[in-house]
Amino acid sequence: MPSIIEEIVYRGILLTLLSTVFIDNFKIGKTSFGMGVIITSILFGLWHGLNITNDLELIISWIPFIYTGLIGFVLALIKERTGSLLFPIIIHEIINILPQTMGYIF
Repeated sequence: MPSIIEEIVYRGILLTLLSTVFIDNFKIGKTSFGMGVIITSILFGLWHGLNITNDLELIISWIPFIYTGLIGFVLALIKERTGSLLFPIIIHEIINILPQTMGYIF
């Protein structure tokens, strides 16, 4: 289940480490966050948007980068707000399962 591993790496380890380095100087609603949220969101987007061709050329697919970067941002905010990885893991898993389920329905 890649969603669990990705949440542990991006929101569990990276975000926790970066949150100890950067102060919370941003706020959305009642959720305060620092640059760690932004950095992990960009890295999450790059992980899903970067591709290496057979010629070892590095290309970026902008739609997956933006889409997963925004999802990563929301999941990081949820982790910061709740202090738990449980909700980001559940939401991430639902996001991963939904397209497959919708394909079978339609």
